[in-house]
Amino acid sequence: MTAAADRCVVHTFASSETSDDMPTASAVDTPQQDALTGCERIAGRVDGLLASRRPALWCDDCIADQLGLSHRRQANRVTVAMANTSTFWRTVGACSVCNKHKQVIRHV
Repeated sequence: MTAAADRCVVHTFASSETSDDMPTASAVDTPQQDALTGCERIAGRVDGLLASRRPALWCDDCIADQLGLSHRRQANRVTVAMANTSTFWRTVGACSVCNKHKQVIRHV
């Protein structure tokens, strides 16, 4: 993960834990705002999916499929960062969608 993408995800979820509003691209003061905007957009979509399907466990593959992401890695970058917050729980278990036993995440 690039440092810019890492800052984006951590910044997004640090802010969303205290507020329902996602920060805008202008709230992030780095020179790579185009990349951060895309990262924030994916993070917001993953957050919305997991929150609306609570308490289901989702694997990165199923998140990527559901959101129409072109690469599973896009979902993985976001879910790894989400796991470092108190809003999400990531573990090894059965995905509620595909029933495969792998790394999964849920909104708490």
